Amino acid sequence: MAQFKAWVGQRFPRATLVTEELDMKAWNRIAAILDGLATDWPGVAVELGWITTKHPLWEMKVQGAIAAADSVFGEKIAFNPFYFDQPRRITQALSLGEKGGLHPAGARRARESHIISHEWGHLVHAWLRRYDRERWSTLIALCAVDPADRRSPFDRDKAAAICQYARRGIPDAFAEAFSVIQWQKQDLWPELMKRFDQILRGEP
Repeated sequence: MAQFKAWVGQRFPRATLVTEELDMKAWNRIAAILDGLATDWPGVAVELGWITTKHPLWEMKVQGAIAAADSVFGEKIAFNPFYFDQPRRITQALSLGEKGGLHPAGARRARESHIISHEWGHLVHAWLRRYDRERWSTLIALCAVDPADRRSPFDRDKAAAICQYARRGIPDAFAEAFSVIQWQKQDLWPELMKRFDQILRGEP
């Protein structure tokens, strides 16, 4: 645990760490994924203020949200111990979601990678909106009714090309798109996803 806390202090220098209810096996799985995401997005890692097991979403209802992140300020990522302490529960939830179209193809196999990269996508969404407004605007326009109009409403049908969960709104469409490009095979990506990946990497 001391080594883990030291790693968090180096990788996420502003973050307060709350480890309650999760053992080192769980944190090692989480850390392996977070480390790769933080390497790719160091600016996001520096902004992160909390890595925690505490969140109002599961204080009242333990089963439900597997994880959560702050898509407005990008300051918090949280992991529900009910799921992360028992990875098979994540697999079961994603399996049901994948069968019903709620989650993208392969989410069940991706397991924690899907969940954590989705939540990290919320942090990237907040970071780009603050520090790279032009790229952020171009990315969110992909799911607009009229991509050329910045005031255009969100197109739920376009977001459904990613998955049904992405239909909830811009933050979740962004987070789902971000997550999918981290682990899903490219030959499964719809055109929207391919364009998202290009823009995110700064390609014209």
